[in-house]
Amino acid sequence: MSHMGPAGWLERAKKAEQEVVRLRAQLQAAIAAMQQAQQEPVAWKNYAEDGDWWLTDDREPADSCERSVPLYAFPTPPAGGSDFSTPPPGVRWQLGDKVRKKRGSSWRGTVCGFYSTPHTPQGYCVDSAFEPGSVQVWPEAALEDWDGGSDAE
Repeated sequence: MSHMGPAGWLERAKKAEQEVVRLRAQLQAAIAAMQQAQQEPVAWKNYAEDGDWWLTDDREPADSCERSVPLYAFPTPPAGGSDFSTPPPGVRWQLGDKVRKKRGSSWRGTVCGFYSTPHTPQGYCVDSAFEPGSVQVWPEAALEDWDGGSDAE
């Protein structure tokens, strides 16, 4: 097994630093867009002392939790190049396509955005067909085409 020399480690560190800079810019753009829109949170992710968490769709955080994190919806893509409506290269579905989870938890809805990370080159934001205003993100491998029906047997 070969070991990476100092030059290899330096190259890896430079790439990691570039990724951090890119992600920081995306985060700053999203924060700026949120502040510009002066939006109220659409939900809260509430954390218990034991690490468990739950979501509330109230406009206020839960009183019975260790800490709460506000969740925001962006009706338009954040400014500054963080355009979640632009699909990453090689995606299977486009905005407006209907998809559902293949297995595990059930989620059916319409593609409303995209994301990409080093581990998930093609990711989708899926607006629920049954829970108004609820969006979840899924990697392409977790999804399949959906005809829009109820899936009742």
